[in-house]
Amino acid sequence: MILRDLLELGYEKVAEFQKEKTAAKLLLAGMLDISQGDIFKRYQDEIANDKANNYLELLDLYIYDSVPIQYLVGYTYFHGHKIAVDERVLIPRPETEYLVDKIIKKFPNNLKVLEIGTGSGAIAISLAKEKNYEIDATDIDKNALDVAKTNCRINQVDINLIQSDFYENIFEKYDLIISNPPYVSEYDEIDESVLFEPEIALFSDNFGTAHLTTIISEGMNYLKPDGMIIVEHGHLHGLFLHHFVNINFPEYRTFLLKDLQGKDRFTLIKRRKLV
Repeated sequence: MILRDLLELGYEKVAEFQKEKTAAKLLLAGMLDISQGDIFKRYQDEIANDKANNYLELLDLYIYDSVPIQYLVGYTYFHGHKIAVDERVLIPRPETEYLVDKIIKKFPNNLKVLEIGTGSGAIAISLAKEKNYEIDATDIDKNALDVAKTNCRINQVDINLIQSDFYENIFEKYDLIISNPPYVSEYDEIDESVLFEPEIALFSDNFGTAHLTTIISEGMNYLKPDGMIIVEHGHLHGLFLHHFVNINFPEYRTFLLKDLQGKDRFTLIKRRKLV
């Protein structure tokens, strides 16, 4: 079977079950280890029967069981960098990519950075690739750190990976603490595909705010005098975090940032300037 016919068959299968059409192309590109753009250049390539059958079987896992395409392929791209992913780590989201882009463009070089809950390492790796940062990255889960270590090797970056529950094994101070922690509430409606991702990286108590408040409150002890904290959160958490910081840390102020969909998604916390 030629590639074009196999892709058309994939399109037909996903359309029949009202799934994302792009998933068929993304899976095929991943199996062949080529870019999606290269698929069109190789339309006439002959695909071996065993590989074609494997493609259709994996596509069935996406269609019938809602297994994320990124897990089936074994990797995704985050801020232009190839990131290996499997069921041990959360799949990096586009909104997080937007935050990283803001940091790269707006923040100075030569910062000492701590990431809490690195997962696949996507955030830390992107910052290390594009900024001259000294980066420590933690995760409570050794399995996640194993994935992050693999991704550091793939992307040829030097990041200090630390197994730590929040700041348990942290003993230095930082210019920037960044985190995309669990913030899904047990009351939130979630897509079926999310159930394949590790619960430890998704859910947080107190309506999704428990990890956020711990990262902020304990993080104050690990900031340099002009240090900052940036957290990603649910679009309804912004006002809560604003009041939390104002009440508990009045010497700091918050800046709420929106994602590309216009939703409140990130909070920046920094010390107020003395007049």
